[in-house]
Amino acid sequence: MVNAPVSRPRKYQVGASSPTFTTGNCPQCRSVVGFDAGAPYSDDVPHTCGNCGASTPRRRLVLEALAELELVDWGLLASNFWIGDTAAVGANDYVYYDMSDIKDRVAKWHHHVAYVVGEGADRLTPIVNSGDDAIVVSVSDRLAADPDAGPAPASVQVMWWRFGLSKKEAAPAWRQALFGAASLIETYPAAAVVMIAAGFEAFFIETARIKWVERGLDVAGFDSLNSRNPAVLHHSPSQAF
Repeated sequence: MVNAPVSRPRKYQVGASSPTFTTGNCPQCRSVVGFDAGAPYSDDVPHTCGNCGASTPRRRLVLEALAELELVDWGLLASNFWIGDTAAVGANDYVYYDMSDIKDRVAKWHHHVAYVVGEGADRLTPIVNSGDDAIVVSVSDRLAADPDAGPAPASVQVMWWRFGLSKKEAAPAWRQALFGAASLIETYPAAAVVMIAAGFEAFFIETARIKWVERGLDVAGFDSLNSRNPAVLHHSPSQAF
């Protein structure tokens, strides 16, 4: 929990996150290929790239696109809502956000993502301290100990997001695991490897379950087989896409 300062808090923005795959990436030329977002997972028909003419099945196009996602994209995929803001933060100051009005509607919070945008991005690093009740955003001067660096900008624009779930099963487990891995890969690589393994396992199980249902097989039989193999990370069955 973050201790609240006396000053009036700034209000964050709230947005819904219910992403669907409307585009994929061509494995030949990396161009974007569009397709029907409402198509079921079983629809793996080839799509033609408008740039190079290569014909690629829909699932391969999606997988190629997933390999190039940025951290914010993974956050949107791993959540069903987000909060965030873009605020001017002074080099020796902070911005405070009161979250008490939303915390009771959140089943799970994911990691936050923050960037310094525009002037000062190469000098100041955003710091976000988050809890259940509040978020405090500040910046750290990378060159504070360098006497030749000169003065830091008086303030910078910090853009931040925090991704959450109103229900833990609102987003597929593999998306949640891979967002966790992407968030930890630079600071805790060993933990990120475990999360990647968990994400792959969840993706495999959910995809296998979808194929099982598509073929008209007994779902109870699948659940019985799956329960004999303990998962690396707890997950709830849901559609993979």
